[in-house]
Amino acid sequence: MHRRHWLAALSLLLIALSSRAQDGRALLDRPSILFLLSDDQDWNGLSVAMHPEIAGSRSDFHRTPNLEKLAAQGMRFSAAYAPAPVCSPTRLALQTGMNPARLGWTKAAPPQTGHRLIEAASRKSIRSDEVTVGELLRSAGYATAH
Repeated sequence: MHRRHWLAALSLLLIALSSRAQDGRALLDRPSILFLLSDDQDWNGLSVAMHPEIAGSRSDFHRTPNLEKLAAQGMRFSAAYAPAPVCSPTRLALQTGMNPARLGWTKAAPPQTGHRLIEAASRKSIRSDEVTVGELLRSAGYATAH
C-alpha cells in the first residue's frame, strides 16, 4: 500500500517537470501549477502536515521530505471537499469541474440490478465534449501532462 502512494506521488510530481512553455522558455508571467492527488491516502499519510494547527494531520512514520519542501514553497488546501467517496468519480469531477451525479459517474463499480434505485450510468472514460482543466491550461499556452 505504501508503494502505491509513492507511485501516485511520483507520477504526479512529473507534472511539475512539464510546466514550461511549449517553445521551451519558462512562463515568467504565469504561475507553475502542480496538482497532486493521491487515492486512498489517509489524512496523516505524509510527513507534511495537512493542517498547520493539527498535530495529528501528519505522519510520524512516513518520511516525505521532498513533499515537505514543495508544500513549504507553495499553496496547500487543508480543508477540501471530496466530490465522491470513491476514486474514479472524484478524479473525473476534479478534472472537469462537474459533480459526479451530473457526469453520471457516481461509483467505480459496475451497475447492479435488483435495487429499487435507478442505477447511474457506468462510464469509464471522459466524453469528448467534457473539457478538462488540463485542456483549458493547454489552450492557454501551458505544457500539461497526466
